[in-house]
Amino acid sequence: MITNLFTLLLLLSIPEWSSTLIRPVPGISPPDKDGRTLHRTKRGWMWNSFFLLEEWTGSGKQYVGKLHSDMDTEDGSVKYVLTGDGAGTIFEIDENSGDIHATRRLDREEKASYTLSAKAINKTSGQVLERASDFIIKIHDINDNEPKFSKDTYLASVPEMSNVGAFVMKVLATDADDESYGNSARLVYSILQGQPYFSVEPDTGVIRTALPNMIRENREHYQVVIQAKDMAGQMGGLSGTATVNITLLDVNNSPPRFNFSVYTLNAFESAEVGSSVGSIKANDADTGENAEMWYSILDGDGQDVFSIATDAARQEGVIIVKKPLDYESKRIYSLNVQVTNTHLDRRFSHLGPFSDTATVKITVKDVDEPPVFGRSHYIFEVDEDAPPGKSIGTVSARDPDAINHLVKYTIDRHTDLERLFNIDSNNGTISILQTLDRETSKWHNISVLATEISGSLQTRVPVFIKVRDVNDNAPEFAMYYETFVCENVKAGQLIQTISAVDTDEPLVAHKFVFSLSTVNPNFTIFDNEDNTARILTRRGGFSRQEMSSYLLPVVISDNDYPIQSSTSTLTVRVCACDSRGKVQTCSTEALLLSAGLSTGALVAILLCIIILLSHLLNECHSGFDYSIFHSFVAIVIVVIRFQSLSIFIVLTVTPLPCTEMLRDHKALFISAVTIVIAMFCLSVPVSIVIVVLFAALRRQKKKEPLIISKEDVRDNVVSYNDEGGGEEDTQAFDIGTLRNPEVIDTNKMRRDIIPEMLFPFRRVSPIKDNTDVRDFINSRLQENDSDPTAPPYDSLATYAYEAYH
Repeated sequence: MITNLFTLLLLLSIPEWSSTLIRPVPGISPPDKDGRTLHRTKRGWMWNSFFLLEEWTGSGKQYVGKLHSDMDTEDGSVKYVLTGDGAGTIFEIDENSGDIHATRRLDREEKASYTLSAKAINKTSGQVLERASDFIIKIHDINDNEPKFSKDTYLASVPEMSNVGAFVMKVLATDADDESYGNSARLVYSILQGQPYFSVEPDTGVIRTALPNMIRENREHYQVVIQAKDMAGQMGGLSGTATVNITLLDVNNSPPRFNFSVYTLNAFESAEVGSSVGSIKANDADTGENAEMWYSILDGDGQDVFSIATDAARQEGVIIVKKPLDYESKRIYSLNVQVTNTHLDRRFSHLGPFSDTATVKITVKDVDEPPVFGRSHYIFEVDEDAPPGKSIGTVSARDPDAINHLVKYTIDRHTDLERLFNIDSNNGTISILQTLDRETSKWHNISVLATEISGSLQTRVPVFIKVRDVNDNAPEFAMYYETFVCENVKAGQLIQTISAVDTDEPLVAHKFVFSLSTVNPNFTIFDNEDNTARILTRRGGFSRQEMSSYLLPVVISDNDYPIQSSTSTLTVRVCACDSRGKVQTCSTEALLLSAGLSTGALVAILLCIIILLSHLLNECHSGFDYSIFHSFVAIVIVVIRFQSLSIFIVLTVTPLPCTEMLRDHKALFISAVTIVIAMFCLSVPVSIVIVVLFAALRRQKKKEPLIISKEDVRDNVVSYNDEGGGEEDTQAFDIGTLRNPEVIDTNKMRRDIIPEMLFPFRRVSPIKDNTDVRDFINSRLQENDSDPTAPPYDSLATYAYEAYH
């Protein structure tokens, strides 16, 4: 067992620090609760904290301390090993002597302590003589950091007129030195600039006001410099400073004041109502809402003529014209104006009153004014039958100026394009130039101009002329009446109710009287005495065959003076009606239709005709046999219908052949219309004939066309026959070939059709001189008939055939 403990020696440059070394003290522990004796365990290492000053300025390495074991006989067999924070870099140990040194200068603010571990081993065997144990090296602080504020410049504010000690703001500085060691981090605040207006609390850094009633209007901005010093403010301590810019906030402690007690303004008498005459302004040393003012008129002889409004943007009182000004009536006005703060602070009411008054004198200036009419408008009335030249009224205007120029009157002809009125230029009397018609226009609106004779100023006034009504128009039917009477009507039955209108406008309501001009045997009229009348039948049993319509003259009279009357004719048509009196038809043509066909039959016939015509057009392109078509036309050429001893004859024109129809659309249209008219005049049996004819057309066998081409060669043949010789028809072939067969071009292609394939040239037998054309054609025909590669039957062969026949 180790009898002597390992002794740790710390050699420091400061002698009193050696007292911190803890040495082992042998002894026996007191008994525990069970009566057992506890023995203290012996340790080969006894540790304490090592202390090292920061920022060492000596030369060489800084000595920290020495490690020594009682097992070290100083024969060099013991080796000391150091591990942990900074071991080998910041701290190093002499493995033989156990001396510990710091290799460089240390900064406590960078790292305040280091934890290391040391052990002793035998160099030869490597046996651990002393187990590893941890120890701490603490860096002692020195005052090497000055206090620092979080900002270089601070902004603060405090209301003006504040009491002494009013809080402004708090500033705070920090020191990086160790607060737990000495006074290196103990700060004291002081004010270097800003006295005697502000102060600072030394311990807290709170800035407060130092003077009472500081006025913003006198000085608004202050700059205060605050210092923070460590070492409790003692000599040798480090310090830092910050600037605080303090602004006094405005309060409403300044009342508004006018610069002058009397203000003078000028206004022209022509100033319009609502226009501005001028403005006045009071001054308020405050700012913002504390400087907002409101202007008002207290009294004065002009408070009814003028008003004042506050311009919030410019804080001015604007004088506004309230009523029209007249230089000739009053030239000077006086107003007593008051200005008041809108936001009052009762804390400073003792500094008031927060209002002021001033007198405003307004002088009216004279201007040359245009004439003024006695009224804003004139209304006159005149009878519509008044003769030209009759006076209807007088307008009057005057010059409002003191000179009082003479005035002349004219009518603005843009408002009287028809020149219906005239005015006396001297006295303003208006008369009519033409007779007026109320029914054309009930009102006439004109403008009269009044102009100064010595100047160009003029004024216009509207004149409304009402045309009074005179009973000069007779009443007439209110509308056009379509009246009918049934053939089976009974006597006394109502067939129409009529009414009348009158363009005149009597003083009392219209009253019309209805009557017949003569006694009518068929109809009578009954006046309902409410401006309407009923038309009744006198008899029954009307017949359209006897008379299809009746003319009934009706006399309408008014009750105005002079009495006006007119005769209007009512046309009554005779119609066929059912048993309930509902009209079936009123036309005489319906007699023919009702005798033979119903509406359904007519629709069926029309559909058949449309189908037939469309089929005929299709057949025209496929070799239609016209014999059936001509037979059909023969059926409908003449149709005799017997109905009530009347004979109806319908004639049609025979349609042209299909080829001509296709060439002449007009002929086709006439043919179609003719057939349609004929069918409407036929009965149902004819519809059956049309259906039979259509079936026959369907059975008609279509002939295959000789040449399926848009250019039918038959067109050329017909044209050739019509032209009577064919000398001019050279479109299908070259006529010179017939006249001189020897000049035929063997490489010439056909022009009437496009061959599907090209065949090699086949030499034909030569033709003898002076060969007859007929023999030539027969020879060529026989060659083509026996040639399997020959093209279809061509126009040359057709021409030869038809020319031969």
